[in-house]
Amino acid sequence: MMAICEASIGILIIVIVWFDVFQVVIVPRRSPRTFRISSLLIRLFWLPWRQLSLHAGKRQEYLLGIFAPLSLMLLLTVWHVS
Repeated sequence: MMAICEASIGILIIVIVWFDVFQVVIVPRRSPRTFRISSLLIRLFWLPWRQLSLHAGKRQEYLLGIFAPLSLMLLLTVWHVS
């Protein structure tokens, strides 16, 4: 019984991650409001990153410029681990 429950949860996690990857990478337009791991992570990290860059002085442009590549690496890591 426990193995069936674990397998069901594992399959659910895989489906959620693949749906998120499909919505972010494949769909060329904005998707309807659904739960997405990617938007949750970006929102979670953007505000602190922006506050950090506002206090960085001359390095503000640099910090804002590396947010997108770092967030992409974070998303790929989260998708891979999931």
